[in-house]
Amino acid sequence: MKFLYVLVSTDQDFYFEQALVSIMSAKKWNSEIAISLLVDRETADSFTGKRASILKCIDEYKVIDVPSEFNEGIKKSRYLKTTMREHIDGDFLYVDVDTIWSGKIDENDFTDHIMGVDDGNVPLNYFDMKDYHLETIKAIFGTEGIIKVINSGVLFFKDSNETHVFSKRWHANWLRSIKH
Repeated sequence: MKFLYVLVSTDQDFYFEQALVSIMSAKKWNSEIAISLLVDRETADSFTGKRASILKCIDEYKVIDVPSEFNEGIKKSRYLKTTMREHIDGDFLYVDVDTIWSGKIDENDFTDHIMGVDDGNVPLNYFDMKDYHLETIKAIFGTEGIIKVINSGVLFFKDSNETHVFSKRWHANWLRSIKH
């Protein structure tokens, strides 16, 4: 299995350090997995000196030129995250950089095309931010009736037509949401 990290960082933040610790903990518990890293051009350019050490910890490295209209860190990160499926081949488990691994995963648990966890680890009806999510979705998309809100911090994607279609819709919806 492949673990994928998306990193947007400068030497003025702590995302690089979070990613490095997460990758190291992933390797400790899951030594046979491959680590992929997807970054924007500016982050790649910052991998000098001590920051270049991350390149020794990964198996696949891709630098993406993010369109200039997404020049803020969070927008660059979301751009990369919502387009990651088109940049990475094969099945992968996307992992946010602030994830710390505390055990081994079983690849046999990953059976569906796309897998994630309910936001807040509970069904939407029990989530304390339910009203916020529903109001936001209604304001952006003019709709109600959302049944699930998935936390995008850890997501599994098979390399299938279903996940490619999902990812294109996810990116289109993200583009729509930033206008609001």
